[in-house]
Amino acid sequence: MGRVESVLTGFALLFLLITTLSLVAPAGTMPVVFTSPISDSMTPTITQDDFLVVTAGDVEVGDAILFETSQHNRNVLHRIVDTTEDGQYITQGDANDLTDQQDGFEPVSDDDIYGSVMTLGGSTTVSVPIIGAILSNPTTVISMWVVISLIGFAPTIFGDNQRTSLSVPVERGSSDRKIVIGVAICTMLLLPVAILGTPVTEGATIISSESVNPEDDTQRTAAIGHSTTQEVILTSDSLVGMTQSAHLEGDLRLEEVQSSPIRPETTVFVSNPPRKSPTADIAQITLYAYPSTLPQSTLQTLANTHPVLAALASSGVIAFILSASAFIFINPHRITRQKKATIYENRR
Repeated sequence: MGRVESVLTGFALLFLLITTLSLVAPAGTMPVVFTSPISDSMTPTITQDDFLVVTAGDVEVGDAILFETSQHNRNVLHRIVDTTEDGQYITQGDANDLTDQQDGFEPVSDDDIYGSVMTLGGSTTVSVPIIGAILSNPTTVISMWVVISLIGFAPTIFGDNQRTSLSVPVERGSSDRKIVIGVAICTMLLLPVAILGTPVTEGATIISSESVNPEDDTQRTAAIGHSTTQEVILTSDSLVGMTQSAHLEGDLRLEEVQSSPIRPETTVFVSNPPRKSPTADIAQITLYAYPSTLPQSTLQTLANTHPVLAALASSGVIAFILSASAFIFINPHRITRQKKATIYENRR
């Protein structure tokens, strides 16, 4: 690989690393986050396909900010339109008629804010069209890792770097070890693509209504000021030995996931936060099937952070076992020592 190609590959790897960290790391743990909106509430200023840079720092009225809403169990990208008397912020999507606080959100405090969208001159949003839709998809990011990794590692793994001569025997064990490690790397990279590319999705809705009595709460309706739990059963075609974990996006809260490596059905329990006014809380449940290499609770915790993290962790265990086995059981010097011993015995 030439110098120019090496530099370009290095920049690509750095960009992918930052993007991956932005996807996997919990919001607020990095000073710079790459993101894109999950809805059209900021159109026409910002669309769902835009690739945005969010930086930490002080914010003011007029800034588009990324903030956390604990009562809605999600992060939101909206604009600050006003402040309250106690210094908190009123937010609103550019395409929305009501502020978030009129729609049931609590005022946003400084502790809830991860940062503001980068702008030029304080007015023009720094964004890259289309790229956001590509890089916000975990499967696409991992696929890019696969391509770049194969380009970078293929010569090392599969190239014939062994110099042979009449006096130096070929260390066949070394080649075997490289092949096994190559399989481990491909497993680490390709298996998450398969995991994230075949999810099962299901919607859930719980309505808070003034006409419902607390005693009449059902899985789909709840009285004002009360919470109820809804049971959602999802069926997947995953193989035996795969553990299903759920990832939730929306207004509802994930309470529990019941799955088994030997059953195709997974039961997901979600609940609504108590509401002060009539509200329809909606969420999208996405079910991923991971190799059962880690406990269900561990996989679910990782999936709650981000599905990519759970996919990499579960696949990484397989890759680690393959790599460790290659180093333990495949001795690159075994054949050389055997040949030397044979030559020594023949000379005697």
